[in-house]
Amino acid sequence: MRAVTLSADVSNVEHVIVDGEFSKRDVRLLADLAKAISAVQDSRDYLVQAAAAAKSLAQAAVDAEALEEAEGAQLEGPVQ
Repeated sequence: MRAVTLSADVSNVEHVIVDGEFSKRDVRLLADLAKAISAVQDSRDYLVQAAAAAKSLAQAAVDAEALEEAEGAQLEGPVQ
């Protein structure tokens, strides 16, 4: 039985029922591809926006630290 399991792939599955509804029937995928593509694109857009926001926060922290260092150097005066 193990050899059969290791040799199987998705084409060997005739029917898939998820939550009482067919996702695959008679070897045909019944998924709404437009909906799946839209969900992937929405996820991508969210991740791009989240990464941009994180980058902005990180840059603001670096800028604030540099400003504090510059202000501290001005208060101390020239190094002798």
